[in-house]
Amino acid sequence: MRIVRPTLSTLALVLFAVVHCAPRARAQEVVDWSSFEFCYSCELTSTEFLSLGDQDGDGAIEGEYMRVVAGSGRGYLVYRLGGGTRFLHFDERGRFQRSIGVEGDGPGEFRLIADLAFTGDDRIIALDYHRRAWITYEESGAFVGEVRSALTPGVFRLATGDSIAVVGLFDRQPETVGFPLHRVRVADGVALSHFGQIDASWDIQEPYATSVLVGEEERVEGSVWWGKVGRPHVEEWTVDGEHIRTFTGDLDWFRSGASRNRDSPPRVAVAGFAVDTDDRLWLLTYVPDERWREVPRYGAERGVIQDDYYRWQDTRLDVFDLSTRRHLGFRKWDTIDTKLMQRGGVVYPFTLEYQTPLWPRIVLHEVDLAPQPREEVEVDEEVANRDGGVSRDGGGRR
Repeated sequence: MRIVRPTLSTLALVLFAVVHCAPRARAQEVVDWSSFEFCYSCELTSTEFLSLGDQDGDGAIEGEYMRVVAGSGRGYLVYRLGGGTRFLHFDERGRFQRSIGVEGDGPGEFRLIADLAFTGDDRIIALDYHRRAWITYEESGAFVGEVRSALTPGVFRLATGDSIAVVGLFDRQPETVGFPLHRVRVADGVALSHFGQIDASWDIQEPYATSVLVGEEERVEGSVWWGKVGRPHVEEWTVDGEHIRTFTGDLDWFRSGASRNRDSPPRVAVAGFAVDTDDRLWLLTYVPDERWREVPRYGAERGVIQDDYYRWQDTRLDVFDLSTRRHLGFRKWDTIDTKLMQRGGVVYPFTLEYQTPLWPRIVLHEVDLAPQPREEVEVDEEVANRDGGVSRDGGGRR
């Protein structure tokens, strides 16, 4: 039986990433992407430096849509987005240490992991979506305790000595509607405040208006970023709820206002983002594969089967220097299985490489921000917009 994936994401998404010590812009600054200097011929390169998981060992990774959480000096945690009931711990050299968690409704058990993080006291804290519980473990895997969450669980970042977590989600409770970020006291799961209020320009009917993916950071120190999936809009806020700056507008590889039908190319969307310690924004987007027209479509939804997805959509990384307002370059992967991880203030992309179906290994990449120039490709902008919004760089995969 063939499994058909819809061409539009059904995940609920609030993207947010965190800055350690990035230079402060003036309060409430709004910057349009049109003010940036772009380099459409600057192609970034990357080097594989570590892999996690081995299908023949105890640390085998099963499934897809994996997330990696890093802890400086403490290794990596790996779990499955949207269906994980356990997580794997690998050390700094990528060696498997242990599997933590089991499926169930009892203390220390999981129904669906929403997110997790290393704490400063050599422990690991996880948030279970269905059980609405904050669950704490020793790094040895021993269960410590849990408290109920008063807020619908979502992605989170620890702050203020791990006593506060900033949770990113659109909660349906009346007092939280319209706020994407929430300060929660970890000790008892109580929500203390809600901030990052959406502005009047957010049309609830826009694509992915209630969709979700996760930005990456070890913990919140000073400010938190959140953004939108359907268009490249990111905002920086203090943990206390003060707006600092916004970057918004159109980017050439996004389709702005184009009509849609059942035979349209895959929609361009934000897959994740992070801001490093040098005030550089790493923006990851899903873009059409240049072979998308060759992919068969099935049913009333005009869906795409899983085996064809590698010809349907790619992942594109763009890096921006926010302080100097320069686009530093881009990198493409011929896969949708690319995500971002941040460790020690440095951003690392990672990809899934399948040794056999459903048994991937995770490969971490280090990106060289000195781009390799390549020849500009002249593209008819009207044709580019009609064919998926890829322009100027020629739309090729790397």
